[in-house]
Amino acid sequence: MVEELLALGVDPTIAGKRGTARDVAVAAEKQEIVALLDGISLSYLLRKEKQILTLFFQYLEKMKGGYDGGSKIVYLNGNIGEMITQAKKTGRLNLANMELVDIPPDVFTLTNLVELNLSDNGIKVVPTDIKNLTSLESLKLDSNKLSDLPTELGYMTHIKELTVTLNTAMSPIIKRKSRDGTPALLNHLKQYGTGAVGK
Repeated sequence: MVEELLALGVDPTIAGKRGTARDVAVAAEKQEIVALLDGISLSYLLRKEKQILTLFFQYLEKMKGGYDGGSKIVYLNGNIGEMITQAKKTGRLNLANMELVDIPPDVFTLTNLVELNLSDNGIKVVPTDIKNLTSLESLKLDSNKLSDLPTELGYMTHIKELTVTLNTAMSPIIKRKSRDGTPALLNHLKQYGTGAVGK
């Protein structure tokens, strides 16, 4: 801005109400820079906010089975995706205390999974897709918000350990069969499903 004044032949030492021409030019230049930076920041934040919201809605749609924007699910907790990828190699997945309200759909693609720990979350439903985990031997569902279990679990005879303690909404018959041990619980689910019947 000062260079422009000199180029126009303006004496930068001329004084006015706001100081010399040079002072005014420097101040204007600073304001332009601040305005530019503000514009960049605002544009950047808006762009980032849009990206975050887009990812969030993609996640919700995928969880409902309605999102068809790609084969890879976007998790709000980035660690979950990495853990699922690792579980493909190890056959073990620990998602305890991850603040989950649903079991991530990609979990049900892990046909090699031997151990799955979903304890200490807010999960309300175990989907019937659990039957896809044909190698599963240990399933921990303690301290969630489950009220029942899918009948499909009763047919997963390879499961040796199934724990559902501290699910306060769980039906009394499931709680009782759980205390009798995994074989008793699986047998009950196979015979009677999730209803409060049986002995």
